[in-house]
Amino acid sequence: MSKQLRREKRAKRRIHEAFNAVIAGSSRRDGAKIARLPVSTFQYQFQKHITSESMSQKPKFDARNALTEKEETSIVELVKRYASQARPLTRSDVADAVEIIVKHMTPERREKVPFIADRPGKKFIRNFETRHQSVIKIGKASRQDALRYRATNAQNLTTHFAELESIIKTFHIDSSRICNIDETGYSPNRDASGRMRTKPYCTKGVVSQYRAAFFKNVHRVTLLPAIFACGSVGTPTFVVQGASVAYRVINVDGAELLESFADCLPPHVNITTRRELAGVDKFIFERWAKAFVQYCLPLRANARKVLLVYDGYRSHMGLKIFEIVREGNIIAYALPAHTSGTTQPLDLHVFRSSKENLNTKIAQTGMHVVNMELDTFDFLRLITAPYATSFTRDNVLKSFAASGISPFNPLAVLNVPRPFSEA
Repeated sequence: MSKQLRREKRAKRRIHEAFNAVIAGSSRRDGAKIARLPVSTFQYQFQKHITSESMSQKPKFDARNALTEKEETSIVELVKRYASQARPLTRSDVADAVEIIVKHMTPERREKVPFIADRPGKKFIRNFETRHQSVIKIGKASRQDALRYRATNAQNLTTHFAELESIIKTFHIDSSRICNIDETGYSPNRDASGRMRTKPYCTKGVVSQYRAAFFKNVHRVTLLPAIFACGSVGTPTFVVQGASVAYRVINVDGAELLESFADCLPPHVNITTRRELAGVDKFIFERWAKAFVQYCLPLRANARKVLLVYDGYRSHMGLKIFEIVREGNIIAYALPAHTSGTTQPLDLHVFRSSKENLNTKIAQTGMHVVNMELDTFDFLRLITAPYATSFTRDNVLKSFAASGISPFNPLAVLNVPRPFSEA
């Protein structure tokens, strides 16, 4: 036996002797002397033994019973109200909701809730999510949410509205010459559980998707619309994936006719294709900018200016684009970074309404389609009805009012809680 092992064995034997002496009635100091141990060493061992004994006898806390059923129902309702803003829920949001409910409890009840600083731990939130998984779904927080939260602070938004007001007053721009453009995508995809997506916004990488069974080789279709603060809607551009605009042969009253993508969409729209994933690149946006300048020709009579409000997405920026709009007497105003979800009219009502209507239309189509395959032509026809019901004068006016742009009212944005989490 090595010296180290003999030393450890001797120390354990002496500690045991000291404990026996204390049990027999001696003080801790006398017990340490009897066992020939330093008093401080035995004091430490004795306190360690007492603490472990008390911890083993202490009843364990069951996080499932921390709150009553009524209190948990209040938390669920609070979380659902937050989720109605169509943003993905995070565990931090649930913790915030629990903290709000706990702080409104009576002092007697609040003392019985074993949360540190009224905030639950990770174990409680995981159990809470499991208990209410049929009602709420917690996703992974977007990495952009923290940037959006910081960008939508009062100081940044006040600066944005001050610049916007200065442009509108300096150039005497009325509501008929204030325009907002943005792009959005329409996809016939569903989540992995088989339900149609109903949320207009979802976090990338959180929900796995697969194509609805009745669609064949249908890819995303991108829409680039323009809406004006007076309620009118400009000529939209649809982008379909492919090398060129496709045609198909259809039978109408016994006669064979050619049908193109444009025939499946609303009248007076522009349609283009992109070989990669259907989206708006700089080349497509430059062509759109030239067409927009021509569209605004009557609005620019007598050297009047048009205000174009849009986000600063990379495909929307470039010297060529700036030169096109400048020569067309159009002021291009890029919204502050990471604020478009709060300040851009199209994102507030119009896009949300169109996607919800499209999801409903796809779900209804799936109930009536039996042993049939739908292609891109059919999908474009499905988009037509939601587009017509969403891009209305009332929806456009509501969107501009909610953004605070027209009628000009910064409080329409500043008085609304930020729909993002800092975590």
